[in-house]
Amino acid sequence: MRFEVTKKPIDIETNSRIIYIEVMILLIMNYTGAGSDKKISLLKIHLLLWCFKDKSRQANLLNSISNDCEESIGLWTIDIKNNSVLTFMINDKLCSFDGKKYLLTDVGSKFVKNIIKLDIFNVEQEFLKNIGKKLTDKNVDKLKSLWS
Repeated sequence: MRFEVTKKPIDIETNSRIIYIEVMILLIMNYTGAGSDKKISLLKIHLLLWCFKDKSRQANLLNSISNDCEESIGLWTIDIKNNSVLTFMINDKLCSFDGKKYLLTDVGSKFVKNIIKLDIFNVEQEFLKNIGKKLTDKNVDKLKSLWS
């Protein structure tokens, strides 16, 4: 008996590709991170990556933010692959981790500036600009408390 593996092209959804997730995380940190080092919690990263998958999720989040996050946006998913991507990003020095939050490094900041110059991911950037600093960790916790 002979076993043979044949390579076949596999379509991978764009928003599942590692480089796409890395770029989105860098943009999330750049536009919504706190302070000069753009600190951001893991839960906030998961929330915003989840929102990128559907326009209605984005609209619901923006609406909730405008109401001080008192309105539920429903239960969002936590995709374990995003944690692996963050590990790759730390190894590539795009971000760092201080034990509680992720921080944008100088290398990551330069990468983001190049993305912005390329004039790509404009829809995603516009969404993040609308969120800005209004989605604080306190607000993320408020939204999480509405799960139950």
